[in-house]
Amino acid sequence: MISAILLAAGKSARFGSDKLTHHLDDKMMIEHCLAYLQDITDELYVVVNTKDSQLKKILAKTRINLVECPDAHLGMSATIKCGISATSHADGWIITLADMPYIQASTIQKIHHSLSSGKDIVAPYYKGRRGNPVGFSKHHLDALLKLTGDKGARDLLKSQIDKIFKIDVDDPGILIDIDTKDELNNI
Repeated sequence: MISAILLAAGKSARFGSDKLTHHLDDKMMIEHCLAYLQDITDELYVVVNTKDSQLKKILAKTRINLVECPDAHLGMSATIKCGISATSHADGWIITLADMPYIQASTIQKIHHSLSSGKDIVAPYYKGRRGNPVGFSKHHLDALLKLTGDKGARDLLKSQIDKIFKIDVDDPGILIDIDTKDELNNI
Protein backbone atom coordinates (compact mmCIF):
# COMPACT_ATOMS: atom_id res chain seq x y z
CA MET A 1 0.00 0.00 0.00
CA ILE A 2 1.30 3.42 -1.00
CA SER A 3 0.17 6.40 1.10
CA ALA A 4 0.07 9.95 -0.15
CA ILE A 5 1.00 12.56 2.42
CA LEU A 6 -0.07 16.10 1.57
CA LEU A 7 1.84 18.62 3.70
CA ALA A 8 -0.54 21.47 4.56
CA ALA A 9 0.75 22.75 7.91
CA GLY A 10 2.69 25.81 6.78
CA LYS A 11 2.01 29.36 7.95
CA SER A 12 1.57 31.03 4.52
CA ALA A 13 3.65 33.91 5.94
CA ARG A 14 5.06 35.09 2.60
CA PHE A 15 1.67 34.79 0.88
CA GLY A 16 0.02 37.27 3.26
CA SER A 17 -3.13 35.19 3.81
CA ASP A 18 -4.05 31.50 3.91
CA LYS A 19 -2.77 30.39 0.52
CA LEU A 20 -4.28 26.91 0.71
CA THR A 21 -7.80 28.36 0.78
CA HIS A 22 -6.97 30.93 -1.94
CA HIS A 23 -9.04 30.32 -5.06
CA LEU A 24 -7.33 29.40 -8.31
CA ASP A 25 -9.85 29.24 -11.11
CA ASP A 26 -12.90 27.59 -9.55
CA LYS A 27 -11.33 25.83 -6.54
CA MET A 28 -9.18 26.46 -3.51
CA MET A 29 -5.48 25.67 -3.92
CA ILE A 30 -5.72 22.67 -1.60
CA GLU A 31 -8.67 21.29 -3.59
CA HIS A 32 -6.50 21.21 -6.71
CA CYS A 33 -3.96 19.10 -4.81
CA LEU A 34 -6.60 16.77 -3.41
CA ALA A 35 -7.99 16.26 -6.92
CA TYR A 36 -4.72 14.98 -8.39
CA LEU A 37 -4.08 12.70 -5.40
CA GLN A 38 -7.44 11.25 -4.35
CA ASP A 39 -8.23 8.66 -6.98
CA ILE A 40 -4.67 7.51 -7.65
CA THR A 41 -3.10 6.74 -4.31
CA ASP A 42 -4.15 3.89 -2.02
CA GLU A 43 -4.80 6.27 0.86
CA LEU A 44 -4.44 10.00 1.36
CA TYR A 45 -3.43 11.79 4.54
CA VAL A 46 -3.34 15.58 4.90
CA VAL A 47 -1.05 16.95 7.61
CA VAL A 48 -2.32 20.22 9.07
CA ASN A 49 -1.18 22.51 11.84
CA THR A 50 -3.10 21.74 15.02
CA LYS A 51 -3.90 25.45 15.33
CA ASP A 52 -5.34 25.80 11.78
CA SER A 53 -9.04 25.56 12.58
CA GLN A 54 -10.18 26.92 9.20
CA LEU A 55 -8.38 24.28 7.16
CA LYS A 56 -9.39 21.52 9.58
CA LYS A 57 -13.03 22.61 9.23
CA ILE A 58 -12.83 22.54 5.42
CA LEU A 59 -11.16 19.13 5.32
CA ALA A 60 -13.53 17.65 7.90
CA LYS A 61 -16.24 17.79 5.22
CA THR A 62 -14.27 15.37 3.04
CA ARG A 63 -13.35 11.71 3.38
CA ILE A 64 -9.70 12.68 3.82
CA ASN A 65 -7.57 11.28 6.64
CA LEU A 66 -6.53 14.30 8.69
CA VAL A 67 -3.33 14.33 10.74
CA GLU A 68 -2.84 17.20 13.15
CA CYS A 69 0.76 18.23 13.71
CA PRO A 70 1.35 20.06 17.00
CA ASP A 71 5.02 20.59 16.06
CA ALA A 72 4.38 22.23 12.68
CA HIS A 73 6.17 25.37 13.89
CA LEU A 74 9.41 23.33 13.83
CA GLY A 75 9.33 23.18 10.04
CA MET A 76 8.59 20.88 7.16
CA SER A 77 10.49 17.96 8.63
CA ALA A 78 8.12 17.92 11.60
CA THR A 79 5.11 17.74 9.30
CA ILE A 80 6.69 14.94 7.28
CA LYS A 81 7.33 13.01 10.50
CA CYS A 82 3.69 13.47 11.58
CA GLY A 83 2.51 12.09 8.25
CA ILE A 84 4.95 9.18 8.24
CA SER A 85 4.11 8.28 11.84
CA ALA A 86 0.41 8.15 10.97
CA THR A 87 1.08 5.90 7.98
CA SER A 88 3.95 3.74 9.21
CA HIS A 89 1.96 0.70 8.02
CA ALA A 90 2.46 1.75 4.37
CA ASP A 91 4.89 0.15 1.92
CA GLY A 92 5.85 3.59 0.66
CA TRP A 93 4.88 7.25 0.58
CA ILE A 94 4.33 9.96 -1.97
CA ILE A 95 5.13 13.18 -0.14
CA THR A 96 3.72 16.30 -1.76
CA LEU A 97 3.23 19.94 -0.87
CA ALA A 98 -0.18 21.61 -0.63
CA ASP A 99 1.12 24.75 -2.35
CA MET A 100 1.83 22.87 -5.59
CA PRO A 101 -1.61 22.85 -7.26
CA TYR A 102 -0.53 22.30 -10.86
CA ILE A 103 0.92 18.78 -10.68
CA GLN A 104 -0.71 16.43 -13.18
CA ALA A 105 -2.45 13.25 -12.04
CA SER A 106 -0.36 11.31 -14.58
CA THR A 107 2.80 12.24 -12.64
CA ILE A 108 1.29 10.86 -9.43
CA GLN A 109 0.32 7.68 -11.30
CA LYS A 110 3.91 7.20 -12.52
CA ILE A 111 5.38 7.71 -9.05
CA HIS A 112 2.80 5.36 -7.52
CA HIS A 113 3.48 2.69 -10.15
CA SER A 114 7.25 2.94 -9.67
CA LEU A 115 6.99 2.62 -5.87
CA SER A 116 4.55 -0.29 -6.23
CA SER A 117 7.04 -1.96 -8.58
CA GLY A 118 9.78 -1.88 -5.95
CA LYS A 119 11.69 1.33 -6.68
CA ASP A 120 13.43 2.77 -3.60
CA ILE A 121 13.12 6.54 -4.15
CA VAL A 122 11.18 8.02 -7.06
CA ALA A 123 11.40 11.60 -8.27
CA PRO A 124 9.88 13.35 -11.29
CA TYR A 125 12.07 15.40 -13.62
CA TYR A 126 10.92 18.06 -16.04
CA LYS A 127 13.47 19.23 -18.61
CA GLY A 128 16.28 17.86 -16.43
CA ARG A 129 15.12 19.52 -13.18
CA ARG A 130 13.96 17.48 -10.22
CA GLY A 131 10.61 18.45 -8.81
CA ASN A 132 7.98 17.29 -6.36
CA PRO A 133 6.37 15.11 -5.20
CA VAL A 134 8.93 12.48 -4.24
CA GLY A 135 8.17 8.87 -3.42
CA PHE A 136 9.99 6.83 -0.76
CA SER A 137 9.84 3.10 -0.10
CA LYS A 138 9.39 1.70 3.40
CA HIS A 139 13.16 1.18 3.44
CA HIS A 140 13.44 4.88 4.37
CA LEU A 141 11.00 4.83 7.31
CA ASP A 142 13.66 5.39 9.99
CA ALA A 143 15.46 8.10 8.01
CA LEU A 144 12.19 9.98 7.37
CA LEU A 145 11.32 9.83 11.07
CA LYS A 146 14.73 11.35 11.94
CA LEU A 147 14.39 14.44 9.71
CA THR A 148 14.91 17.82 11.36
CA GLY A 149 14.56 21.45 10.37
CA ASP A 150 12.71 23.14 7.54
CA LYS A 151 14.42 21.46 4.58
CA GLY A 152 12.09 18.49 4.45
CA ALA A 153 13.77 15.47 2.92
CA ARG A 154 16.31 17.42 0.84
CA ASP A 155 19.35 16.11 2.75
CA LEU A 156 18.03 12.56 2.61
CA LEU A 157 17.68 12.85 -1.17
CA LYS A 158 21.23 14.22 -1.47
CA SER A 159 22.63 11.33 0.56
CA GLN A 160 20.71 8.77 -1.53
CA ILE A 161 21.22 10.36 -4.97
CA ASP A 162 22.34 7.05 -6.49
CA LYS A 163 19.09 5.36 -5.39
CA ILE A 164 16.73 7.87 -7.00
CA PHE A 165 14.68 6.43 -9.85
CA LYS A 166 14.19 9.36 -12.20
CA ILE A 167 10.92 9.71 -14.07
CA ASP A 168 10.93 12.13 -16.98
CA VAL A 169 7.54 13.85 -17.13
CA ASP A 170 5.96 16.47 -19.35
CA ASP A 171 4.64 18.26 -16.29
CA PRO A 172 5.95 21.75 -15.45
CA GLY A 173 3.66 21.67 -12.38
CA ILE A 174 6.29 19.64 -10.50
CA LEU A 175 8.38 22.82 -10.35
CA ILE A 176 5.64 25.32 -9.46
CA ASP A 177 5.61 25.96 -5.71
CA ILE A 178 3.48 28.98 -4.81
CA ASP A 179 4.82 30.94 -1.85
CA THR A 180 3.75 34.50 -2.74
CA LYS A 181 0.86 36.19 -4.56
CA ASP A 182 3.39 37.56 -7.08
CA GLU A 183 4.27 33.97 -8.04
CA LEU A 184 0.63 33.45 -9.03
CA ASN A 185 0.93 36.33 -11.51
CA ASN A 186 3.99 34.74 -13.14
CA ILE A 187 2.36 31.38 -13.92
